Amino acid sequence: MKNSLITRIKMVNDVLVKHDPMGLISAGAPLDEYEYEAVEIVRGLKSWSGASQEGIHQWCKHIFEEQFSAETTKSIAWEPIVKDIFEVFL
Repeated sequence: MKNSLITRIKMVNDVLVKHDPMGLISAGAPLDEYEYEAVEIVRGLKSWSGASQEGIHQWCKHIFEEQFSAETTKSIAWEPIVKDIFEVFL
């Protein structure tokens, strides 16, 4: 059964909190700190019924570069994040 839009946003946010790509949660930020990025990721992928891991990687990277800059996001280990987000969209 397909997850609702809100459920997918929560699941993607949970993935981002788990991996904490920018170190915000470990620095004391609230657990909804990545909610904007989660919404944008889901918004961009909701129409990609056949989204590939590479497509998810490129979209996530784009969202984070827009929010935080390419320089500050270049050290993010995307592979485990993308894998977990891909599972949300299966």
